[in-house]
Amino acid sequence: MGWVTLKAHLKELFSNKLEGDAVNRERKMSSASTGSMKTKWLKAFKSLKTPRPRWKIGRLPKSEIVNLFRDQNVSQATIYRAIRDCEEGIACINLPKTGRPHVLSQNRVNTLVESAQDRVGISSRKLGLRFGVSYKTVQRTLSRNNVRFRKRRKCPKYTQGQLERIPRCCRSLRRTHFVRNRVIIMDDENYFTLSHLEMKGNDGYYTSDVENCPNEVKFKAKAKFADKVLVWCAISEAGISTPYVGRVRGEAVDAEIIPKDVYQNCLILLIIIKNDIIFWPDLASCHYARRTREWLEHNNINYVPREDNPPNVPQARPIEEFWSLLCRKVYDNGWEAQNEQQLRARIFRKIREVDLNIVQRKMRQVLTKLRAIEDHGPLSLSKNQMYHAVSTIISMSYDPPDTLNLQYILRFGESPCTV
Repeated sequence: MGWVTLKAHLKELFSNKLEGDAVNRERKMSSASTGSMKTKWLKAFKSLKTPRPRWKIGRLPKSEIVNLFRDQNVSQATIYRAIRDCEEGIACINLPKTGRPHVLSQNRVNTLVESAQDRVGISSRKLGLRFGVSYKTVQRTLSRNNVRFRKRRKCPKYTQGQLERIPRCCRSLRRTHFVRNRVIIMDDENYFTLSHLEMKGNDGYYTSDVENCPNEVKFKAKAKFADKVLVWCAISEAGISTPYVGRVRGEAVDAEIIPKDVYQNCLILLIIIKNDIIFWPDLASCHYARRTREWLEHNNINYVPREDNPPNVPQARPIEEFWSLLCRKVYDNGWEAQNEQQLRARIFRKIREVDLNIVQRKMRQVLTKLRAIEDHGPLSLSKNQMYHAVSTIISMSYDPPDTLNLQYILRFGESPCTV
């Protein structure tokens, strides 16, 4: 118990004692002056009640007060000093405490903050060795000055020419090509291996005995040249297309495969709604090869020209997030394929399990992301900055034309009227 608290308690005891004596004197005077029948009955009733205990507040003697606070590990000298102050009427004021002196002076604190502010490769232990204090002192000092450790985020590496070109291309996409409620269809390809042990969730394990843990759990075997299959897919606000899955050590995507094998999966879709869609491919050479462009123009399919296609903007293309989602589903719980047929069958099955609402939500955010890149550059996209704008876009009740029919065609590759 502190000194101020003890004085407050003792002051309350003495004040209550004085108030109790005054009340008793008034009661005696009133009873003596008035001798009514009501007063006599009250006196008789009070005489039947048990007497008040001596320990009631305001009626404790000084010796019992000392014993009471001594049982709470308060020294006797402190108790008598507090009693003396209360008897003399000294106010109980909680004065500011000086506290423990700071290890670092204000000049050294400023130097510490400048050494850590906006720098890479700085740690609290390194700063502690430099300033001769513990790393806890460094962390506490930086926290008081609102300097906290932040983890660096991954982003594409841009050249100066790309940083100048990207906002202009995003403005052209938003104002020229993605207008009149056009359905944006973007396609991309990715490679899947027989196992993906580097994925988060598959890179660790639980065990109580490391020595007797099976080797297939303890170690992750990695081949120098692992077998992989090519997977191509297209997504839009209406849904997901039928995927194209290649063969192990098969041909790469080029101008021969794109029109003949890949785009044929969406041929029915393109013919039905060719006036309402626009393709947004990446800048791979196979997507703008002469044969690919001739095939698209022959089928009257709108596509983003190369001069208006922004380079290196995966944060604005939801298909990149789609690949991450599909990868987690394929390799969930440490799944590994024993052969190519198992991998192909699982990819087809997991694509059908992808929630269409997630894909539609991501595609509705494209225009908002393009506007953010147009105004603030490609590095401006972050969760905090995009949260309000994306929530506004998601809440909009916009549906593309022929949504139900389009979803069925994109997913199963045929019209529902032919089933």
